[in-house]
Order: sequence, then structure tokens, then C-alpha cells
Amino acid sequence: LLSTMTASTEVSVQHIILALDIGSSSIRCTPYEYETSSNNLSKTDEEQKQDRVTVEHVKGCQPSVTKISSVQPNSGKIILSHVIEEEQNSDSKDTIAPSSSSSSSISLFDTIDRCIDETLSSLRVHFKETPFQIVGVAISTFVMNLIGVDEKGKVIDEDSTMSY
Repeated sequence: LLSTMTASTEVSVQHIILALDIGSSSIRCTPYEYETSSNNLSKTDEEQKQDRVTVEHVKGCQPSVTKISSVQPNSGKIILSHVIEEEQNSDSKDTIAPSSSSSSSISLFDTIDRCIDETLSSLRVHFKETPFQIVGVAISTFVMNLIGVDEKGKVIDEDSTMSY
């Protein structure tokens, strides 16, 4: 399935790994090209160990980045609902702020989906003549949240919390 035969011409598929970083101040989705010396992902584990692997950022394909405040700084709680506000004097990138009403809000999960969709659209433009396949997704989330709690699991006070 990794390449298609048409007549006697082989059309290879570009393998892509998406790196999704969900942080406290932004969400970023970056595409990387994945290649092995044989570019055959259907090999056995032993055969794959012999291959040389290269993973590089897709040149000319910018990552999708959305600025977002997704962790409350004093409590460390994850903010699941946000209001979209257009940032002025920027390259039409969005800034997303915590929601104060449900009527104009977007969920954190929808924001993540939108970031992935933007990256896939960018890949379609970049690889307009070459088919590509997503072969992996790497996800990292908030680096660290430290929250001081009492024996009942309640936050002690604002001074006992930290979000990184």
C-alpha cells in the first residue's frame, strides 16, 4: 500500500509524521518527512532494524501554530473552552482566550483539530504532485503542572501552585 503501480511506473508515497505539541501557551502541529533506506514500512522488525532512518521537517511547509492560554496560571487547571479573537497586526493567526460565555466559544479539542487540519491543508498544497501518507503522530502535552493540595485533595492556595 505504500506505493502504487500504474502501467510500469512506480509512484512512491511520501511518509509523514505529525508532531503535535499541546502546551500551556500554544498548540503546534509540525509535519516531518519519514524515510528509511528502503522506504518499505511493511518489512519485519528485524529487517527494519537494518534500515537507515531519516526524519526531517518538511521544508517549505510551515507548522500550524495557535496561541492559546490553556492552563490557568494559579490553579494549574486545564481550560477546556475558549473564545476566538482575531489578533490585530498579525499574519491572520488566531489568538484564543479563555471563554467567558458559551455562545462564542471553541473547545480545546476543536482547536487541536483545527491545528491538525491546517497542517494537512498545507501538506496538500506542498505535495500537490506527490501523494503522502500520515504514518505516525507524536503528541506531547503540558510540560509540568505542580499543584499543592491538602489531605482531601483540595488546592491549598494560589502560592502552592505552578504551571510551566
